[in-house]
Amino acid sequence: MPDDCTLWYEEWEMACCGGWFALGSRVIWPVSRYAVHDGSFLPKGMEQEIGRVGYTYNAHGDSWKGLYTLTGTVKRIRGVYFCFEPDPEKPGYLRRVSGFLTEMEDCDYWTAARKAAKRKGPRPRFDAYIVHIEPVEIRPAIKGDRSLWT
Repeated sequence: MPDDCTLWYEEWEMACCGGWFALGSRVIWPVSRYAVHDGSFLPKGMEQEIGRVGYTYNAHGDSWKGLYTLTGTVKRIRGVYFCFEPDPEKPGYLRRVSGFLTEMEDCDYWTAARKAAKRKGPRPRFDAYIVHIEPVEIRPAIKGDRSLWT
């Protein structure tokens, strides 16, 4: 079992049913193995900057199969921002054209978003948190875990 892990935490998950967390917070989260992307949806160069992601926060899984309970302490939080433009190949759709990461002390992305909005260039949109947990314990989730999740 790893001593640490990095996970992807979508902004919409936080907005829907996430709980507040900050550096040093002890968390108990429902997670799934990270298979959200192969890096192709990230702007060029961002995958390397993000590094290896092992899990994703998952409070909306439709099955207990593949769901884990992660327990650990938050050591690092980075905000993921993307800038979009109309996709010339798919009218009516947007495509990611650039992105950047910001260091965060807690999950207050509103404050971070205001700071990011002051950057020059296209207006960025907050998309996710990259959260580093250490130490970490990850085990298959059981139905009774739902009452433990923070």
